[in-house]
Amino acid sequence: LEQLHKLVKMWKDRTLSLSKYDFVRYIFVFENRGREVGATLDHPHGQIYAFPFIPKRIQAKIEALEKGFDEAGKCVLCTVIEEEMRVRERIVSENNSFISVVPFYARFPYEVHVYPKRHVDTIFKLNEKEEKDFAAILKDVTSRYDLLFRQAFPYMMMFFQSPFNWRDLSHAFHFHVEFAPPKRDAKRMKWMASVETGTWAFINPKLPEDAARELREVNLDG
Repeated sequence: LEQLHKLVKMWKDRTLSLSKYDFVRYIFVFENRGREVGATLDHPHGQIYAFPFIPKRIQAKIEALEKGFDEAGKCVLCTVIEEEMRVRERIVSENNSFISVVPFYARFPYEVHVYPKRHVDTIFKLNEKEEKDFAAILKDVTSRYDLLFRQAFPYMMMFFQSPFNWRDLSHAFHFHVEFAPPKRDAKRMKWMASVETGTWAFINPKLPEDAARELREVNLDG
């Protein structure tokens, strides 16, 4: 866990450093694990991309989050967090600073999102306590994957944060992490087929509540 906390600090440091280049508009942190996601290495490995433009999917997120804020006068994901904590059916785990859930709009069978409970729009705004809790909940999620499926479960882990050197979106954008595992169970893949690739409309064969319950009930002591 100490090593993972150091990694969180590195992600913060690199994000802050890259954001100082005035041509940078978006900083994307990700980690891939497994050959199933096209990784050339078996162990988890990550990269940080600094884009001179805002990628199309991020633009769509921004539009949705801004529209939601304008309509409700409140951050959309803050509302999602409040509702998930009230209902509790889709929660996987939580600590003082973070919550992990299988969202009701999950695209993949075992997709998990990690949200800070406090509204922050970028990773480098996390405080020391939140850094440690962030490291802990990331370890929690990946451990649950591995123990549930009794294998080094493949995933794509992606960080989403507010753009840089652009419009101020700190009011509407809520920093979060998405885990997108490409499998529907221990053996079968969840392919992005014609509908998903052609329309961006995902067909998820798994109820989010069922996936969350399975992950939540994992015994982390093995």
